[in-house]
Amino acid sequence: MENNAGANPNNNITSGQKFHLNFSSSSAIFLLWLTLTGISIAAIVIILVQPSHSPDFSNPHMGFETKSTLLSGRNDVLVNLAEASKPYGFMTSNPEGKRLQILQGRMHRQKLESWQHTLFKESKVDSLNDLPKVHTHSVFVNSNSTVLDQVPSSLPPNLKQEHQNSSHFIFPSDSSLIQSDASITSDGDVGHVTMVDYDEDEDGHYGEAHNHSHVNKDSFCGQPTWSHARLIISNKKEGENLWKLDVVKELCSLEKEIEPLYTEICETQTPQNCCPMWSLTRYLLLASNKSSCEELQEDDLLNCADLLQECTHHFHNLDLECIEEEGTCQLAPNRCTRKSIVRGLMNFIFDIGFLPPNSSDQNEHVLKFIQIILPIAKSTKSYDFYKRLQALSLSHYKQIKIVAMDLGLEDYIFDKLLIHDSIRISMIISALILIILLLFIRSFLMIFFGLLNIVLSLAISYWLYCETLGADRFPFLNLMAALLLLAIGTDDLLFIAHSWQDYHDLKLKDKLWSLTPLWFSVTATSLTTAAAMFAARLSSVTSIALFSIFAGSTMMIHWMMTIFWMIPSVVISEMIAKFFNVHRTRCRMFEKLSCGFHKLGCFLRTTLLWIISKASLICILLMTILTVASTYAILISPRLRAPDSKSFALFQPSHPFERYHSDFTESFWFEKHQKSSRDILPLTWVWGLKPIDSRDLLNPNSKPNGSLLVFDKTFDISKPKAQLFLRRFCRQLKSQPFYKSVLGPLLQNCFLESLISYMNRKCYDSIDQLDRKPCCETSKFPYAPKTFAICLERAMKDLHNTPAQFFMPTLAGPKFDMRIKGNVSVAKAVVIQYDSSREFSLSFQQMNSFFREVESWTTSMLKTAPNSMKGGFFTSDLQFYDLQNKLMTESVTSVIFAATACSIVLYLSTCNLIITLLAAFSVYTILASSLAFLALLGWRLNVLESLAVTMAAGLSVDFVLHYAIKYNGHLDREQRIKHLIVKNLTPICVASITTIITGLMLLTSEVLAFNQIGIFIIDLTVHSFCISNFGFLSLLYRFGPSFKTDWEFCQKLCTVAEFQDEINVTSQAPLSDSNSVTLTGLAPMGPELHELENMSPTFLEDPNQRDHIFDTVLAGAGTRQTCNIRRPSCTTMEPLLQDRH
Repeated sequence: MENNAGANPNNNITSGQKFHLNFSSSSAIFLLWLTLTGISIAAIVIILVQPSHSPDFSNPHMGFETKSTLLSGRNDVLVNLAEASKPYGFMTSNPEGKRLQILQGRMHRQKLESWQHTLFKESKVDSLNDLPKVHTHSVFVNSNSTVLDQVPSSLPPNLKQEHQNSSHFIFPSDSSLIQSDASITSDGDVGHVTMVDYDEDEDGHYGEAHNHSHVNKDSFCGQPTWSHARLIISNKKEGENLWKLDVVKELCSLEKEIEPLYTEICETQTPQNCCPMWSLTRYLLLASNKSSCEELQEDDLLNCADLLQECTHHFHNLDLECIEEEGTCQLAPNRCTRKSIVRGLMNFIFDIGFLPPNSSDQNEHVLKFIQIILPIAKSTKSYDFYKRLQALSLSHYKQIKIVAMDLGLEDYIFDKLLIHDSIRISMIISALILIILLLFIRSFLMIFFGLLNIVLSLAISYWLYCETLGADRFPFLNLMAALLLLAIGTDDLLFIAHSWQDYHDLKLKDKLWSLTPLWFSVTATSLTTAAAMFAARLSSVTSIALFSIFAGSTMMIHWMMTIFWMIPSVVISEMIAKFFNVHRTRCRMFEKLSCGFHKLGCFLRTTLLWIISKASLICILLMTILTVASTYAILISPRLRAPDSKSFALFQPSHPFERYHSDFTESFWFEKHQKSSRDILPLTWVWGLKPIDSRDLLNPNSKPNGSLLVFDKTFDISKPKAQLFLRRFCRQLKSQPFYKSVLGPLLQNCFLESLISYMNRKCYDSIDQLDRKPCCETSKFPYAPKTFAICLERAMKDLHNTPAQFFMPTLAGPKFDMRIKGNVSVAKAVVIQYDSSREFSLSFQQMNSFFREVESWTTSMLKTAPNSMKGGFFTSDLQFYDLQNKLMTESVTSVIFAATACSIVLYLSTCNLIITLLAAFSVYTILASSLAFLALLGWRLNVLESLAVTMAAGLSVDFVLHYAIKYNGHLDREQRIKHLIVKNLTPICVASITTIITGLMLLTSEVLAFNQIGIFIIDLTVHSFCISNFGFLSLLYRFGPSFKTDWEFCQKLCTVAEFQDEINVTSQAPLSDSNSVTLTGLAPMGPELHELENMSPTFLEDPNQRDHIFDTVLAGAGTRQTCNIRRPSCTTMEPLLQDRH
């Protein structure tokens, strides 16, 4: 073109005019670029300006539960029923008592109005807020009233006299007078009323609320509770005995250092002094009657050890539970109950491995862990104490160390740490990636636009997410999408830069047309990644479903921005560079590094080609062995197992918070006893309600709502057949191995048995002169529907009037809907509930066995039920089991869906079945080997791990897809591999390096989720790089087809058939030049057939030329020998493109 410039006078134009012409020809691209830029900037401004678009990570466990599943629907019904059965709800087990309660509520409202009128009139106050504050406590109010022990002095005389004439003064309930967690409904129903707790000053007046002061009784401020903060101490040589005098001395020193750190937030013994902590040293001082640790001797420890040996069995036999008042224990000697020393040490200080029940092993006499309970509450107020404790140097202690703690700060610190680490890691990763990209691309503008593309894509997707779902539904797991986008965006930028530089001598239109295969490649990789993300939408776990939506939409928006914004940005950056005569960086250091970088690439290309050509069969064999071994590791041993912890780990296992929750939550007797009472799995059956989960799957904040109960219209317990079935059900239940027999009356568990006993009474009560008909012995079981309804209501009324020592109301029994008006209430639901013989377990196998056993028996019983009772279902404490089950099954489903979508995209991208099958096998090997490595690391399928499994299906296909799309079957066996290596190896290597760097930086975080994602990224990248380069290329070398598409193969078959017919017709005639064919039976392909194929230009059809060129490119030889050029010759394709142009 430059040779023709002199012939045309119009070619003598300035650089500004050239830019103007280029802009005019690219106005559509520039307009689209401006539009997308404006949308991106608007999204960023909205996110920064509107507070409602700010994410909140204060609850990191948000959304870690199943919804819209069979078991979650059953549990949701039970929770909704419990909510509706509260005093303010519309469901009740005692309809007559509920009517009386409603009536009393209405009467109390009238009394309240009258009392307020009298109070205001005689005390001359404007409102109840002007009344003096009173000292009250939490009470349960059944009749909308609050009982006070004292009457305020400022009340009117007539009200004072009323109080003096009664044992208690009755205040009608009112929200202005008391603070209540219950609300008065339309029926006047209230529940638990909580009063403000005030302390009395020296003058007997009641002032403002403040921290509680405690009377010094035996040096402690009462008994510690679950809400107190605690520290766990061990020997520096973990497992060594702590029952030593020098250890006790160090504990004293540690306590003296810790005490001044929390003085402003502690419980006070006197206004100036904090309560002492509950610790080993305090109990030893109490036992030895000494005042300081310096006075303790070895004999004191020996005497205390003798005391523990004597009294430990009394503790385990619960003989010391009566120690609140000394002298009241009859089953233990006074020496064991004195000052609660033995109970305090065993219950709160020593771990359960020390002196366990029936201990005989000497190892059980080794004290390994000690708990120190601090007189401060577990809350965010202890954050300053935590920072001071972290700054405290404990290196001078030779025997002890703090290994764990529980301050109630886990969520708070996680929120701060998540934001801090996200910013820190992002900045470090961006800087490192920028340096690496400069070495490879050497164009700052292109790198700037590439990284800006990632930021803008993330901003637009987050803005759309907030507008559609809301920032309050943004769990912290969605941040993982930003990390994935950084890796994928860098990958796309590298391939765009590599392809763009290959065509830098072409015109703009020719460049864009030559980049068509690149657009196709970017689209294919984006679709496979997005398909894997959207596959997670099949999950019933809220946080995974929300991640799926955000990550999938982010990938699609990034694809759109890459095609319609990034590539125009590259065009604009080159136009700017030409207009201002800006070239790539010419820094000598960068040029030397870049030259070395490209020489290394040349060496890698040559080495890889040699390995593929010489050892392809060995690579295929190793790949097959790896596939089989990985499949065995995933499915058989050690395999990916269900999670074994109810809590989601937030920090590194060595973090003191995480160490406490993983190792010590049940390591002390007072917590062990509390948990053991909740370990028994209940057996619960419900009839009359449909098991529908009313919560929104995409709203982690949605809670059960009693008003959303859906009744089963076919249910009717009053029918005789239904009564017979329920009696048979209860009787056969008690003979099952999972039923646990319990002593004492179970009046409400299977209410029908209690009703039958109730109906066997005499019809006439001669003492009270009552006629009990029809609810007496004259009515025979099964009862008539009307009789059943009348007598069931009477029986439930009498049952709720039973003394508390014989009956406590539970959720079991019939449930009546009080919204239905009528003289006789009809049971709308029935709950049967017993204890099972099984305990709750974190083991999936044990819980699965329990559920399958009970569910199978329930199904068999319901098959014999009448139509009015067929809608029953079983439920228990199965929420964690449901989460385990869904994480395992839905992970497999998501992987299958993602793999199917990736296979479809692979075939649509290559239109070659053989290449698709070879690529699918390679992708499966990458996926299996990556997951097998995670299984060997001990990963369990928790929420984050399930996300990793699903993402792996989409991310493992990227490198393989780049090779598959650029495969050229027109070349011979060795040249087609040379072609793929030249076009792909360098950007794949650089993309792998940047991705591994991202993973390594994530490993520096204390947030466990970042660590796990970092391990996953490194694991997947290494396997993808090795298998795609050594495995997939070996497969293509050995089994790759000699045609590019299946359509081309069909054309060859048709041509061969036609040619065979023509040979049969002209077999006797001489062969002329016009009838000549190639070895494949096709006429020689003209160069115009390859004009649009970027990866198979016409010069590749010349064996001599292509061999020379490929060898030159691979070896790095050429006419240019220096590094001070536009691009080193070892990787340039400029001679090829100039020849093609």
